[in-house]
Amino acid sequence: MSSKNQALRKTIGVFAANLSRSQNANFMAGVMDAAEENNISVAALVGGKPTALPGQAQNSSYGIYDLIKPAQFDGLLLLSDTAHGLSEQEVQDFCDAYAPMPVVAHAVQAKNVTRLMTENADGMRLMVRHLVKEHGYKRIAFIRGLNGQLESELRFEAYQEELKAQGIRLDKKLIVDGGFTAEGGRNAIRELVDERKVRFQAVMAVNDRVAIGAIEGLQEREMPVPNSVAVTGFDDVQDAQSVGVPLTTVAQPFYEMGRQTFDLLLMRMNGQKTPAESTLPVGLKIRWSCGCLPESIRQAEVLPKEVALTSKLDNKKDAAVKALFAVANISQKESGAKKLQEIF
Repeated sequence: MSSKNQALRKTIGVFAANLSRSQNANFMAGVMDAAEENNISVAALVGGKPTALPGQAQNSSYGIYDLIKPAQFDGLLLLSDTAHGLSEQEVQDFCDAYAPMPVVAHAVQAKNVTRLMTENADGMRLMVRHLVKEHGYKRIAFIRGLNGQLESELRFEAYQEELKAQGIRLDKKLIVDGGFTAEGGRNAIRELVDERKVRFQAVMAVNDRVAIGAIEGLQEREMPVPNSVAVTGFDDVQDAQSVGVPLTTVAQPFYEMGRQTFDLLLMRMNGQKTPAESTLPVGLKIRWSCGCLPESIRQAEVLPKEVALTSKLDNKKDAAVKALFAVANISQKESGAKKLQEIF
């Protein structure tokens, strides 16, 4: 690329508190792909919580984030965890420090900042309905996230509203703080079970990491999931599928969120108007932790009547093998099928 083209190429800054989490990595993949397609350079800074250094009443310093200067960059993109643990005023002060550069953020609320959200409330309502209507649960505990964080508050409010819509009385003893970490989930279970000694049929966690911690806490107390207690999360991070009990959760499209956030920032950089807030849909991912069986397992399930009709152990095994072959769409007459049957 010529020096002239390099000089004309625009550059954006991206701030994140942590990129090691799978959801942030997927989000950044979307940003980077969109930036490459539009010939935009990206400078990403991972600097943790952006707290103004003490003694700086005006022109506050934010440490490593000071490397992004409005005079040298064309736009700024904030990931949601950049604002975790900050007050509304601290968030506003941080964003104001980069004016007049256009700023777009995921789930960060501040004046003059374009915001991308997902349907947090809709997702949480869908999950409450699933637990109530599909499983008949009424004693549903909720592990809250960070107080004041936009997504956390939306999910908690939706939980309360949907319980009311389903005719279930809100029990404040079933509501406990958990932050956004697995440790917070474990601590929440300790408080519910060991300290409050409350009875519950299901636990809804504000995100997947908290849900995974809750599952660990329940297992430590010999309360297996989902046989004793159902657990659900929110996000559909990579670990949600590989955890010991696959997690039923609300899936957020992190890659698409990254692309959309970039697109909004590009519009602002080009002087185009953008809505104050844009949203993307979410969807339920039904796995095992709520008490459901995946469709493939349900199809392979041998009905008690069918097994009862077989008198010998070998015949019972044949009935189970037959069901497994059927769900896999494999003919028992195919080459190699006999060897597979012998394995059982």
